[in-house]
Amino acid sequence: MIATVVAAIVFVAAAFYSKKLLPTNPAVTASTEKVDGALLPTVSVNSQGSSTGASNLASSIESPPALKPMTKAEIDIANNWKLVQWGYIYEAPNDGYATYDQQTLEKLARSGDVRAIQALAKLLDAQYKFSEAENLYKRAAVIGSTYALAELSRTAAGASIGDESLDVKKTHVLESMAYAKVAAMRGDSFRYFTDMSVPTATNPTQILLTQDDYASVQPLAQKIYDDLQKQRSELGLGAFDNSVPPEVEHSFRLTDPRIFMGAKARY
Repeated sequence: MIATVVAAIVFVAAAFYSKKLLPTNPAVTASTEKVDGALLPTVSVNSQGSSTGASNLASSIESPPALKPMTKAEIDIANNWKLVQWGYIYEAPNDGYATYDQQTLEKLARSGDVRAIQALAKLLDAQYKFSEAENLYKRAAVIGSTYALAELSRTAAGASIGDESLDVKKTHVLESMAYAKVAAMRGDSFRYFTDMSVPTATNPTQILLTQDDYASVQPLAQKIYDDLQKQRSELGLGAFDNSVPPEVEHSFRLTDPRIFMGAKARY
């Protein structure tokens, strides 16, 4: 399955420079993995739940505008946004958080330090304290971290590998997809694009999903988003800032040119 997906991506990339760009999906909402105006690979789902559309994608792709390399100033702006606004911890690998002991991280986390919250979540996850780690990622997501949303998506996907019934596995998969969708709604679509091109990211055992299953992701994502926003309001943090600076959008495009490749998302 993975080999098939990779082959499809290579095929699409080859067509990418010679054919037509798909129209944008106005239903998709705001940002760069975003959901408002983000360009996503077209994938349809048949009644059995299998993905289709890679073959006809090539016939509707157009050569994208040439991408200029980013200047150092633009890179700094993009990285700072991801670090400060979205809580990306890998943008600052030497900031010391990974070296702090648990007591120090707990103290910093109580003050609302997002990077400390996420570092503590990683530490607890390594200690198999999954529920505590999940709650910390949810707290970080309330503060504004989209990195935390990606981790929640990853955690839900991992839970689908367990020994539960097929229905329970599917619930985990749809939750994983919903968290990826919420990150896209926040403007950060990296996890969302990952699932578009490599569906095993949110559905590792490739459980067959129907069109109704895919359709259920949007309302689930909206429910999660609304709940996070409600918690923000209770903390006096105001509405989420889902804007995305052009430098960040440019960095996404340079990182993964597939951003140009389509519009209709599966969910």
